[in-house]
Amino acid sequence: MLGLVALQTSGIFGGRVLPAFVLAGVLAWGLSAEIETGLRWGVAGGILLDLYAGHQVGVFTLAILLAYLPLFAASRVASDERGVAIKLALAVAAGVIYQLVLLVATNLGSDFPFFAELRDVATLNVVATIGVFLLLLWPAAKLAATATPHARPLPQRPFS
Repeated sequence: MLGLVALQTSGIFGGRVLPAFVLAGVLAWGLSAEIETGLRWGVAGGILLDLYAGHQVGVFTLAILLAYLPLFAASRVASDERGVAIKLALAVAAGVIYQLVLLVATNLGSDFPFFAELRDVATLNVVATIGVFLLLLWPAAKLAATATPHARPLPQRPFS
């Protein structure tokens, strides 16, 4: 988790487009292990981001928790076997929610061009987050299978 926080706050990518590494890691872990464990990692990652990034306290934690809601809700109604389309849909929904919460929370009371920012940078951030999520999904499944004996079974193919 510390590595994902360091990547997200490092500015290594330059510019304004930045994948939500912590969110992608939390989603990958939540889809690979127990949903509640992913939620705990989300709280921990959000608190670390809040402390390290220097924004208003609680913004990242709130954004990650709200973004995790589609995954948490889907776990209550869906079976344990999720195809890649469902995983991508959950990741897209989470990425959009995360970006919306960050945009609203960090720009309240300012003359901020909200819709222009949403259309440009936030969309690219969501796409970048989906890419990171896909890269982390298979390693998270392997790690979850070895770390938690009651985790979901490891799929035969990485994105089945």
